[in-house]
Amino acid sequence: MKFQLIIFFLLILPGTSFCAQLETRFGPVIYETQEQIIDYERSLGPRDNADSQRTSQTLETIISRNESLFVVVCEKLDIYLKNSKTTVRIVTSLEQLRAEYKRYVPGSNKAVTAFYSHQDKTIWYSQERLSYGIVLHETAHAVMDHYFIRPIPAGVDELVSEMLEQTECGSCY
Repeated sequence: MKFQLIIFFLLILPGTSFCAQLETRFGPVIYETQEQIIDYERSLGPRDNADSQRTSQTLETIISRNESLFVVVCEKLDIYLKNSKTTVRIVTSLEQLRAEYKRYVPGSNKAVTAFYSHQDKTIWYSQERLSYGIVLHETAHAVMDHYFIRPIPAGVDELVSEMLEQTECGSCY
């Protein structure tokens, strides 16, 4: 499938400033600052030789690497998706991320570093804690959510995501 065109939209997220949206085959990546999208690109795992030789990462490269990450997770889980869309949202701080988490889970005091919302098929990341392991883990949640007709038990979902993170990443934080 050919890469979709890069489209920027001005959006307003609840409680945040204006942001940009980058369209990928697996869904939009919504971010507030250029630094966030650069940090996100760095968290997408090792670069291939062609990527590492470029001095600056283009938006096309970021789209390609985001899509490649979803493909890798699908292959590792032996799950193949058709027409699934997951939104990726990047906020600046852990404080912002935890405030968003409380909107989904009122009353929770859980100190999340990232989370996947099954409700609206969105992965939430904090720029402060972007890493390859965290991105793999949350992407695994999204892939399994899109694949299974019924929600799988939370413990199984978490165990599979943690196993993928550990086998692919080890201690890559």
